[in-house]
Amino acid sequence: MPKLKNVAVITFYCLSAHWAFAEREWPDKQFECQVVTESGARGLVSLQTFTRQDAMQRVVGLQALNDQEVIETAVSVVQCIDLTTDENFYDAAFQGWRDELAE
Repeated sequence: MPKLKNVAVITFYCLSAHWAFAEREWPDKQFECQVVTESGARGLVSLQTFTRQDAMQRVVGLQALNDQEVIETAVSVVQCIDLTTDENFYDAAFQGWRDELAE
């Protein structure tokens, strides 16, 4: 009988996990944001979310790679671009640095 109980418990947990993941809506867009870090340097943060507005609100406080290639906390946001489009950052120098990172 203990085996039957274990099978029932495992089945319950598997079904619960399936339902939890099946009902959850996952973000469909990838954004990169130009931020100012705690040292005042320009930084880059990548995040997945639903809208640009959400990206701009959520990016502050996240870890950013600054232009000195040091990880720091983002304290303000300059611009976020949607990577599912052909957008570029307004700051051409920052865009060039970002493109070098992607290579």
